Amino acid sequence: MTSSSYKRTILITGATDGIGKQTALDLAAHPDNLVIIHGRTEDKCIATKDWIGKENGNISNIDFVAADFAVLKEVAMMAEEVERRFPELNVLLCNAGVLYPRRMETKDGMESTFQVNYLAHYLLCNLLLPVLSHNRSNVIVVGSVLHTWPSLDWADVQAEKEYEKYLQYSRSKLMCHLMAFALHRRMNIARQHVNVNIIELGKEKEPNNNGRLRTTSALSSSMSTLSICRQAGNLAQLIEGSCLEKMSGKYLDPNGKQMRIEEEGVSASDTIKESARMPPKIAPPVCSSLVFTNFDQISDGESSPKLMRSASETCRPTTQIIPRAAMRSVSVEKNNNNN
Repeated sequence: MTSSSYKRTILITGATDGIGKQTALDLAAHPDNLVIIHGRTEDKCIATKDWIGKENGNISNIDFVAADFAVLKEVAMMAEEVERRFPELNVLLCNAGVLYPRRMETKDGMESTFQVNYLAHYLLCNLLLPVLSHNRSNVIVVGSVLHTWPSLDWADVQAEKEYEKYLQYSRSKLMCHLMAFALHRRMNIARQHVNVNIIELGKEKEPNNNGRLRTTSALSSSMSTLSICRQAGNLAQLIEGSCLEKMSGKYLDPNGKQMRIEEEGVSASDTIKESARMPPKIAPPVCSSLVFTNFDQISDGESSPKLMRSASETCRPTTQIIPRAAMRSVSVEKNNNNN
């Protein structure tokens, strides 16, 4: 069957482990879904596809694409493959994420958590927008309660001065949240039928060995199979339900109920305003170029365009971590390979 034969064509990043893998299993159980597994390697994707096939007794509605998010060129090639093979793509679940105990850099010269969790998804969303905009689509960013821990350290986004694994992870999730809100505004202004929402999987209360309750989350290494199944089930139900078709730019709990963003400490508009107020010498070295490049159609009232211009004028990037530059280098390299 072609992708047009299905009600939903769903791409799940990071679908070979954890919640992504279980969500793929749940969604593939319904024959009207075409589930596209993403994994770092082809071998991991094939193993996951075979596992789902054994569990569900069917692999006809499962496919995969492989790309290492630590290599931006592979992300670009993956987007090209998805656009070519799955033109009916109408659900993108941004789930992939890593947590490294020590600071590492990718082949692109960027801090690994920053690139894999945020920048790769940023690039993927940008490159898949033509396909998603053509269809009535949903982009879903898997959120994390840890995004409330920090504010962004604009002077050290790549954690070159100081690296702490949970802090860097939480900052990467905060950037993903800001990206989602900015993309929602862009789609709203352009009147595109692409809904963008963040789903917070939240925390689970589980009994430990002495019968007391312990708190776990999607990030916890102690998270049980039961919790993974429960949270994946929530994701699958939201994707297959109708509520996401009626809303965009929302921060939702696992049941699809809107959460108050201001209580969670996330405000894309405040981030822009804070950047815009800073004098040039101390302006964030990557500010709006980092979080909002190509998502710059942001509307928070009459002052927003002025704020965006001001933020752009005061930003003087000092490190090679700007998505636009990254996408340009990927594009140039791809064109050279085609010559």
